[in-house]
Amino acid sequence: MMAVGFTLSFLGCVLLSLSMKRHYAQVNRNGSLSKRVSIVLRVLAYQCLFACGAVCIQRCGVGIGLVWWWGLLTLTALLQSLLLAYRPQMLRFLKVAV
Repeated sequence: MMAVGFTLSFLGCVLLSLSMKRHYAQVNRNGSLSKRVSIVLRVLAYQCLFACGAVCIQRCGVGIGLVWWWGLLTLTALLQSLLLAYRPQMLRFLKVAV
């Protein structure tokens, strides 16, 4: 069950970073980010992050679930920032049609 939480958290962090022009251009070299796509990416990112929180709270209860959620957010933010710094082409599987 925590694998689902990790996946949702990672996807949320990546989508949130791709909603920024700089990171979108870093991953998709020939693409430009429109305002509409940026808003859609942010909405999807926040939905993934809150769904991750719901999964953690459902699995472990409120007290420990919130700790797991913040831990997963920290871990996935670190992994996502390392991917953007060293291997941004690995995130091309999330190519968004503009």
